Amino acid sequence: MHSGMRQASTALLETPEQRAELFNAIQNDIFNSSDQKEEEVIEEKAPPKSISKMIKDGEFTEAMAAIRIRKDRSQGIKSEYKTLAGTQVLFRDATQQDTHPTSDKDYYDWATLGINYAAAAQNLFESHGIQQTHEFKTELKNETSKFYNTMKKQDTTGKREIYLALFIHQTLIPLLSKHIKIAGKEKQLTPSQIIERLAQVRDFGNFDEKPLALVTRMTTNGETFTQVDIPLGGGFSPELKSQYLDLASLFTRPPEHKWDIPWYKNQMPHIQYLIKKYANNILAGQIVPTQLREFLPALRNGGEEYLLDETGEIIQKHYHAGSPGHLLSKGLLERLPFVTTLSDTATTQSLKQLQTLTGAKHVLALTLLSPPMREDQDLVSQTRKAVAANNKIAGDTVFHTANIPLNKWGKKIPLNKSLSGQGWMGWLNPFRKPTGADWLVEQAVNEAKSLNKIDQTSKQISEELNALIKDYKKLSAIRWNPFPDKENRNLELVSVITRMAHVVNKAHQINNPTEKQPFVAVMDTCKSGKDRAGLAREQTLIDSIKGYFIRNQKTCEKDTVEGAVLRSNQVPIQAGVGGGTRGAGAIKSDSIAATPRAWKAWIPILFKRVASYNKKVPKDPRKYRAHKSKIVLAAIVIGAATAATGGIALAGGVVVAGVSFLATSGVGAGIAALSTTTLGIGTGAGGLLVLGGSALTARKLNKERKRVALAHEVESEIKTVSLSTGASPSSTNIQFNRTGNTSPSSKASVRPTTPSLRQRISSSRSPLRTLSTFSEAVPVTSDKQLDEAKKKTTPNVKGP
Repeated sequence: MHSGMRQASTALLETPEQRAELFNAIQNDIFNSSDQKEEEVIEEKAPPKSISKMIKDGEFTEAMAAIRIRKDRSQGIKSEYKTLAGTQVLFRDATQQDTHPTSDKDYYDWATLGINYAAAAQNLFESHGIQQTHEFKTELKNETSKFYNTMKKQDTTGKREIYLALFIHQTLIPLLSKHIKIAGKEKQLTPSQIIERLAQVRDFGNFDEKPLALVTRMTTNGETFTQVDIPLGGGFSPELKSQYLDLASLFTRPPEHKWDIPWYKNQMPHIQYLIKKYANNILAGQIVPTQLREFLPALRNGGEEYLLDETGEIIQKHYHAGSPGHLLSKGLLERLPFVTTLSDTATTQSLKQLQTLTGAKHVLALTLLSPPMREDQDLVSQTRKAVAANNKIAGDTVFHTANIPLNKWGKKIPLNKSLSGQGWMGWLNPFRKPTGADWLVEQAVNEAKSLNKIDQTSKQISEELNALIKDYKKLSAIRWNPFPDKENRNLELVSVITRMAHVVNKAHQINNPTEKQPFVAVMDTCKSGKDRAGLAREQTLIDSIKGYFIRNQKTCEKDTVEGAVLRSNQVPIQAGVGGGTRGAGAIKSDSIAATPRAWKAWIPILFKRVASYNKKVPKDPRKYRAHKSKIVLAAIVIGAATAATGGIALAGGVVVAGVSFLATSGVGAGIAALSTTTLGIGTGAGGLLVLGGSALTARKLNKERKRVALAHEVESEIKTVSLSTGASPSSTNIQFNRTGNTSPSSKASVRPTTPSLRQRISSSRSPLRTLSTFSEAVPVTSDKQLDEAKKKTTPNVKGP
């Protein structure tokens, strides 16, 4: 049966009851087992075969799953996969992990990204109707295995981003181009289209892996806490579910049948094929990756998160996901105001999905987006319109929303205005309506008043609510902040709101003991659900643990909780699994501005360059952007001329001002002097800005030019060594380290023969852009080259 028609063997997790079954199974496994059994659970078992063997057998998904275990081991975390209540769970034991902050320099994420692109190559061929011959599969597996083994070597440290880029551009793209030409479809897929479409189809491969729940145990201040993250999938509105059912019937409809589904018809043919292929997986409740927001209407990268104390009691519960808003709209007409777009419809359906997934009376969606950015502004607007539209319809759930910008904009936008969720125009509205966050505070006040203070538990909950209300009012009262906010109060505000919702639910349950339905569900969202929302989740977990120590009157040393939570790495790990891009297991660096000072020591663990490759393909490091150098040179000349003109005008203005003052020549001369001086200052400042920006760009391009030249020199040296030793580059695989030594995989051991090259390698400050020759694949430009490349790279095997 076709893989797209395959029913998932995992349990559905689309209702609170179904997820509660899994959560209870996790609790029982951790807290109701004997010490001996618990030790058996967290003890790592050797995989049935090596990762290299998995790759050579074409088991790319299994290899990426095994790499997660290796990565945890490198960080002092014991981990193991288990199946509980029909769902795959990754148990991670970080209780013995060293809490000293160190930078993580492993190769695991970079290797996973490369393997993920190899897996995407198979979907690329399938979605374009290109037969995957035995030769193609064999070459793909062999080259990917070589790439992984090269990445494992210690001498690739600091250069792994380059190795990934070279694997894609020097090995994978030429390999695909060769077999596309063999299939006679080179006009359908050019090399540039291959790169673009590899990124498009890449995350559809996440559906080939079962939904994954994450469990991480950590210790701080002598107590053990457990993070549990359960994936959110399924729960579609009747309309959207019907559409996916239609698309899933791939082979039951006649070929001429046309699906009358607007968002589906708007996609390219290869994307349409993958949507139909994986429609059953989506219906079966598999989490939708966040980077597919341009293709699939659904809640993306969602999860239900718990924090437990060492007895298993729930300290905090909340939800997280990518923005409910969508980016499906493409047409110019849909940019016009008051036009209902495909994205607006999809956003409304996402809210209905949240209604099923949370089962709560009220849903508060916090959109942690920055209105100055156009896409963020669209997502905030879509969410606000969808909330208003849904609340007009009588239903079981009432929706609320509030926008709290993070990143650098979160340090500039006045909080009391950004909460309105009305974008920039909301600032000008003196009669803004209460936001979703304000509504939650009102409920907290009412619940606190209704509690019976005689009961000790009720008294503690009332005190906790009042403290959170006080924190909210203090943080949301802050207005325009022209200076950097080192603590980022917006991040703290998100934590306060998220924790307040959990405590409101506890108070409401006491005040209404017969009600079984949760009162409110709060969901932290951002564009992808992994960066800004990830930081908010980390802050919420940290503050929840600190609150636990305060309520129980226990000692909590400064910064120790931050160390335990951030070092355990669950949030970054979650960014690189089912709901994210496999391998991009970190937070993007553009969110560093949102981190408080207490996190400074842990920035290298949270933020890595690998995170930025969740949406872009690494560029070919051999190419130098020479055309930009000419533009920058022209800008430098213009900037210098402008600055000089401004300086002359400024000097002239000063002279005129001095003369007019001495001669007291009247108001006219004074005005002329003032005008000339002002013009000079403005022109000079503008010129200096252009000059400074151009100089910085020129410096960057010059460094790039030197690194590329050095990389080509090293490539030439490797080829020379390969010819002299009689070995092909792929079999020798020579790598140069900082001191100029080599680490060939063959028995040949050589040194660079050019002293200047050896000196330049040793003195290079930036990571050396060496050219790792994983294979001798070359760009195919003629039939003769095609035959030569085929002889060199194609194993002597027969087709299927």
